[in-house]
Amino acid sequence: MERPRAVGFRVIGLLEGAEQVANTLDFPFWSLPWLKGAFVCGAEDRFKLLESEAFTAGRIWVQNPSSMIPPLVLEPEPEDKVLDLAASPGSKTLQLAEMMGPGADIAAVELVRSRFYRLKRNLASHGAAFVRTYNRDGIKVQRFRPGHFDRVLIDAPCSTEGQMRPDSPSSYSHWSLKKVRTMAGKQRLLLESAINSVRAGGVVVYSTCSFAPEENEAVVQHALDTFGEAITIEPISLDLPTRTTALLEWEDQQFDARVSRAVRLLPDEAFEAFFVCRFRKLEHTHPF
Repeated sequence: MERPRAVGFRVIGLLEGAEQVANTLDFPFWSLPWLKGAFVCGAEDRFKLLESEAFTAGRIWVQNPSSMIPPLVLEPEPEDKVLDLAASPGSKTLQLAEMMGPGADIAAVELVRSRFYRLKRNLASHGAAFVRTYNRDGIKVQRFRPGHFDRVLIDAPCSTEGQMRPDSPSSYSHWSLKKVRTMAGKQRLLLESAINSVRAGGVVVYSTCSFAPEENEAVVQHALDTFGEAITIEPISLDLPTRTTALLEWEDQQFDARVSRAVRLLPDEAFEAFFVCRFRKLEHTHPF
């Protein structure tokens, strides 16, 4: 985590001429084999990327490769009703829109007003103004749209442990065990809302950029305990270089064997730490 990290970026597929954008860059980069239009360049070329005409024109979105994985795990179909439950700044919302195509039925929810307007600007300037945006508390969505969506993505607010750097005190100065516990409480409620908002047979993907088991496996276990046989966890088939299985115990807590189907991504020269879990809702559940 001390080493310079390569820079991930995506060419915006909703804009015309996307196929030619990468060819305008005058520095080395390589493609990510599991996502069309996604690339990585060396840390030494970050400023060249950010100063490129393609980036300043809004045709490139900078995004760590780990952050690109949850939408792929969600696997939305063009005709699906999709909810992004904590959407700002719009990285994954925009990726979902590209995967589904113009006019896709996507609702993006963001509670913090400043982040909400940032989300709207980002979507509009990158060809995804058709996404419906809502400045609301994602925990309350279950009240208004129970069982409505085919797929729900909840990339939950977290302690961002995966983005900490030893050479940057500001990246970890906010951290505390109390913050981890506070975030875990919010995450449990957001995941409950996501599961209550998806239809029977639908898919929910939960992710964080935290190492903390309290925010990852323990939140998943809480969902299994809350919803019982109404949900299950599905394996994630993506072949990723830094993936490892989720934990089955932490401190004094033992986790359901199904939790091991979730994926932890370990940090390396390109990938930030990430946690991803895919749920399938098996039958109707009551929202409260």
